[in-house]
Amino acid sequence: MDFTLIAQIHTVAAFFGFLSICAWAFGQAPKQAFAEAEQLPFTDPEAEAEKRKALLLGR
Repeated sequence: MDFTLIAQIHTVAAFFGFLSICAWAFGQAPKQAFAEAEQLPFTDPEAEAEKRKALLLGR
């Protein structure tokens, strides 16, 4: 095996890895997680902490 063949195999593997990441990112599965993440800048950390505290204490 010479260097050219190894470079070609690496290029093809990297391309399929890129396609896999694109398929995952634009697929249906992560839409709910992305929807929650896009709302994070608008949430109030203290209010969220109070909600978690109330859930843990059973109030």
